[in-house]
Amino acid sequence: MTVATNVIQVKHHQDPKKLIWADMEGWLDKIQPTGSDCVICVYERPKETAGGILMPETSSRVSEDKFQGVVGLIVKLGPNYGTHERALGLKPMPQVGDWVAFRTVDCVAFTLGNRSMRLLQGNFIRMILTSPDAII
Repeated sequence: MTVATNVIQVKHHQDPKKLIWADMEGWLDKIQPTGSDCVICVYERPKETAGGILMPETSSRVSEDKFQGVVGLIVKLGPNYGTHERALGLKPMPQVGDWVAFRTVDCVAFTLGNRSMRLLQGNFIRMILTSPDAII
């Protein structure tokens, strides 16, 4: 993970959270994570930078977000999520709607609808982010 700089900031024409929630409509009720797992929708960066430069589809960052992305939005939690908070010292505890960072090796990857998803144990979340563009 790398801290993003202004040079590589992207331009959002629509709020990425709203896009993800719209794409998840009708899909989240078809799955139920177990234990303390959480379901994360991988953030796919827009193809236009804040300076107006269009990134080609073959750009490593654009094409790899689906497979190697390390930022996502928590969209669903398992029934025991948060029960290990005291034992593991996880504070603040990430919740549905939070942007988070994680390592790809800690996840189970799958597709739900047309979105790239990750199933991750809650204690493997590495950071809560204020913006999905905060790191790359």
